Amino acid sequence: MIGRSASILAAATTAAALFALVLRTDLSITNFAADGKGTGAALWDLARYFTIWTNIGVLAVMALAAIAPARWGDPRAMLVAVSSITIVGSVYFLLLRGNMATNTPMENVATLALHAVVPVLSIATFVALRHGALAWRHVWWGMAPAAIYGTYVLVRGLGENSYPYWFLNYDELGLALFVRNSVLLTLTFGAVNALFIALDKVLARLTR
Repeated sequence: MIGRSASILAAATTAAALFALVLRTDLSITNFAADGKGTGAALWDLARYFTIWTNIGVLAVMALAAIAPARWGDPRAMLVAVSSITIVGSVYFLLLRGNMATNTPMENVATLALHAVVPVLSIATFVALRHGALAWRHVWWGMAPAAIYGTYVLVRGLGENSYPYWFLNYDELGLALFVRNSVLLTLTFGAVNALFIALDKVLARLTR
């Protein structure tokens, strides 16, 4: 599944994700320290965001693919990682990019790395793979992260009265709208996964 070019791109994606996560973590710790709060509080705050979880997932999948491609090149794991990070980038620039106006320059570097550089490199890695291993049934794998994260946000938000994204803010939306948005988000994940599975099938035919 992983050829030389894909392995190189996987390594580049790993490096980009690591850089982005380290920079974002350092900035958060610094900002929290300025408010008299500790490292634990900064890390707990970061753990609210799907962006952080997804970049960690991409880092793990891409690192394993680059280090041991024959053993760790699982097409399902790659599908989940690439589709999830693609949605992270798309949602940010469609719904949340206004946050960049109030960021510091270094915060914007971290934001662009997390939401643009890592997604682009992840997609490039996916395209460079050897294709044909994905099946339509694998679309359910890619929907799992949305369902799991939506549950996590709700449980944590109810306990803390704080939500990471306005479109998953249960306190403001209420039950009906929260469920609607969660379902739409999960279906979006399914649709994006289906697109990558279709791309895999097309590329498999083109490279025969």
